[in-house]
Formats: sequence, C-alpha cells, structure tokens
Amino acid sequence: MEISYRIRPARTADSFAIRALCLKLNVSRDSTLDSGFLEYHVHSAPHFAEWIDSNELFYVAEGQGKVIGFFACYDDERLDRLSDRKCPMERFVLDQTRPFIYGDVMGIDRQYARQGIGEYLLDNILEHPKALGKDLWGAIALRPFLNKGSQGLVLSKGFELEDEVITDAGLVFGMYKRSGVVGPGSEV
Repeated sequence: MEISYRIRPARTADSFAIRALCLKLNVSRDSTLDSGFLEYHVHSAPHFAEWIDSNELFYVAEGQGKVIGFFACYDDERLDRLSDRKCPMERFVLDQTRPFIYGDVMGIDRQYARQGIGEYLLDNILEHPKALGKDLWGAIALRPFLNKGSQGLVLSKGFELEDEVITDAGLVFGMYKRSGVVGPGSEV
C-alpha cells in the first residue's frame, strides 16, 4: 500500500503514537520476521516526551494524519545527560570519541514498510547541520534475530560494522558507524 507522507520534527504530543508503534513493532527472539524491535524495552509516553522535548534530531513520518514512523537520534551531550547507562548500546556509544550523533531507534509501521520512509528519515539526519562532520552511530540486532531491513539501509548509506555488544539477555547488537557525516550522497 503506497501512501504519501511527510517527514517532520517530532513533537511531545507524538509520544503516545511513538510508544504505540514501538509496542506494535516489538518482536521476540523466536520471531520469523526480518525486522522489528528485538525484545525492546518500550518506554512510557512521558519518557518519550522527555526525549523529544527540544530535540532537533528526533523526526517522525506522518501519513494519513498519523505517525507511521520515527527516528530518534541524540547528540553526545544530550545522550550523556538523558541516558541512565543501563542500555549496553548507549554505554558503548558514550565511550566513543566525541562529538557524535547516536541513532537510537527507528521504527516504521509494517503496513508502510519498504516504501523508502526509513531512508528519508535517515537522510534527514545525514543532512542536518548538527550532524555534519560528526560520526553517526547506530545499533542493529544481529543475533539471534537479524534485522535485515535496517542492516541493508545503513550499509547502503556508508555505515560499517565496528563492533558487537551483547546484552544481559544474551542478544547481540552490531554497532554501526558512519564516520564524519557530510551528507547523504557524499563520499565518506
């Protein structure tokens, strides 16, 4: 089902829709799907609202009058301030050379998947003045469930697998990095 959509900065009022989308996209390690949030701890709507508030690197895709996707990114200072350090991927990124941008989580409603929405959300970050010249990091599930859609997207945009992080639950996430962001179509 192809639809028209627009990318815009997230607003705190979007937090309930973003949370609902996270719940909808959550998958278990036994899933046969090739995309989704692997056993993701879905935060409360007020938590999302706090992370959205005054964050110019948090975008939503809006179609048919509703949020159909989002991409939550944070610069190193904001992540340092807001992170509780419980997430091993956040801990890993916070130990990297600064400045950086962390692409924390991207979600697209499955009904609208594979229509380029994730690519447009990522391009918005790659083109954002706050990201220029900074490394961009992201985590993607590798085992026991490989998020093929996300992996394909970041590899097509010049990201490279730098390391792996294992969670307390035994899940393995690849830590992908694109060095010194200079725009979506530029050589890195």
